[in-house]
Amino acid sequence: MNSKNTIEEVLQSLENIQRAEPSPFLYTRIKGRMIRNEKSLLNIILHTIITPKSVLCITCIVIIINGYFLSNKIKEQSALAEKAQPIAVEYVHQSLNPYETTNDSPQ
Repeated sequence: MNSKNTIEEVLQSLENIQRAEPSPFLYTRIKGRMIRNEKSLLNIILHTIITPKSVLCITCIVIIINGYFLSNKIKEQSALAEKAQPIAVEYVHQSLNPYETTNDSPQ
C-alpha cells in the first residue's frame, strides 16, 4: 500500500509542471559564439591539421624521413668500418719498438 501512495503522490506532483524556457538571449549567444569560432584563423588551421587524412599523411612523412636518416646512419657506419679495417691491419703489423724488451729472445 505504501507504494500506491507514493506513486499517486508523484503523479499528482507532475500535473502542474510547466515546460522549462531558456533565457531570451541564449540562442543569439550560442549562434554568435559559433560564428566567432568559425572565423578564427587558429580554428581553421587546427581543423585542417586534425583531420584523419592529414594526420595520416604527416605520420607517413615522419616515418619516411626517419627511415631515410636511419639508412644514412647505417651506411655511414658501414663505410667507417670499411675505412677502419686497413688502419687496424697496419696497426697490428707494425714492428715493435726496438727499445722495448721482449721475452722472445733465447736464454
